[in-house]
Amino acid sequence: MKAIVKFGPNAGDVKYTDMPMPKPEQGMALIKVKNAGICHTDITIINNEYKGRKPVPIPIILGHEGAGIIEELYSTNSCFKKGDRVAFEPLSGCSSCLNCKSGNYNMCTDWDHIGITYNGTFAEYIAIPETSIHKLPDEVSLSEAAVLEPLALTVRSLENIRPVLGDVAAIVGPGPIGLLHVQALKASGCRVIVIGLNQDEYRLKLASLIGADHVINASLTDPVSGVYDYTNGRGADIVIETASSPAALKTAFDLIGVKGRLSSFGLYPEVTIKYLDILRKGITVYGDVAMVSRHFAKAINWLKNKHVSTGHIISETVTLEDGIKAFEKMKLGNVSKIIIEM
Repeated sequence: MKAIVKFGPNAGDVKYTDMPMPKPEQGMALIKVKNAGICHTDITIINNEYKGRKPVPIPIILGHEGAGIIEELYSTNSCFKKGDRVAFEPLSGCSSCLNCKSGNYNMCTDWDHIGITYNGTFAEYIAIPETSIHKLPDEVSLSEAAVLEPLALTVRSLENIRPVLGDVAAIVGPGPIGLLHVQALKASGCRVIVIGLNQDEYRLKLASLIGADHVINASLTDPVSGVYDYTNGRGADIVIETASSPAALKTAFDLIGVKGRLSSFGLYPEVTIKYLDILRKGITVYGDVAMVSRHFAKAINWLKNKHVSTGHIISETVTLEDGIKAFEKMKLGNVSKIIIEM
């Protein structure tokens, strides 16, 4: 089968090539991948910048977002059938540690992750544990479902920060996860501010089109002053930091108001913040990673009932063969989410 593979230890060692078909074990399914989303994490793996709990094995088929059709089942008592349209969670735990048994397998220190610890979705076929598979309702297309992983992260984020009707939410970073938060927070009754940079001009315009009440170009305007002006000196009730930058997280703390809630998605080892601001403002900070089944299931329900549209943030669809060219486009600000269609 054809796949996009990180094949060597050096940054940029990636190619479109032939790979052996997956060999599913008992309790798994063989899925014909139809659509897969490209994520910033894929780029960090290619560039040897990924910082995870486990080293990335080489070679590895990249990609952890996707949806497809069940080709074969490898279990004796399955609730699925061949031909089912499905999406799948990217992460599974060890099933035996306290975190897994408590339902927090996203916190398992021995987890496995599609496209990070084993072969991923940038391929014609993938083997997935049945426990990670979700059947798709007719109302959800395979293209929309390919973006369910970042949408499930958005579900997790809102579960933590608990938006209240009338809250002002500031999103620092207008990437795909930030844009999904725009829709989800608007649906929750919030006023939404989106903050980006000059290179995010396309994404800032898209944020306005999908519901943002106010956008700030931080390359031209001080974002902290902009948020405090917009809120009449109160600051934001909610801040979502999705820019994956220590400077962005510092900005997030500066613009949040009293008793504000902050959810950060940045994967960086260290950042300097003013700890007294947390105490004096009474800020609640939520750190979390990945998702669990309830988040993924609720994300499907959001799509089914049109609460949020992943289709709104898909800027381009490419073939698997052209996937590597699409990685280069991801470095630019004039795209949001690129989908690979098999």
